[in-house]
Amino acid sequence: MATIAEAYTIVLQLLDAGRRSDAAKVCISILEADPESALAANLLGVLYEEAGQKDRASVLFRRAVSCQPQVSAFQSNVANVLYQYERFVTADAAYRHAATLDLEGPGPRVGRASALRALGRPADAAAS
Repeated sequence: MATIAEAYTIVLQLLDAGRRSDAAKVCISILEADPESALAANLLGVLYEEAGQKDRASVLFRRAVSCQPQVSAFQSNVANVLYQYERFVTADAAYRHAATLDLEGPGPRVGRASALRALGRPADAAAS
C-alpha cells in the first residue's frame, strides 16, 4: 500500500477526476491504517454528505473534530449537518464555535447567519 501521504495525493487525483466512489474507498483505507486521521474522516464525511448520507457524514465529521478540535472547517461541517437536520439552535452554537477558531474565514459566519435567519433572528444574522 502507498504511504498515507501518497494515499492523500491519490484521493485528490480521484476527486479531480470525478471518481468520488474510488476516493471514498481510499479514505476508508487511510482510516483503517490511521484511525486518528482527521483529514480522511472529514473528506469521507464530505463525500457521504454529497451522496445524501447525512448520518454517516455526521459521524465522520464528529470523528474529525474529536481528533483535531482546533480545525474550524471540521467544526463547520458538523454545524452544516446540524443545520440540514433543522437543529438551528445547536447549529448556531457550532458555527459560533467554528468562527472563534477561524477569525478571518467567512464560512462559519455565513452558516451562522443562515441558522439565525432560520430561528427568526434576522437582525442577529445581519450582525454576525
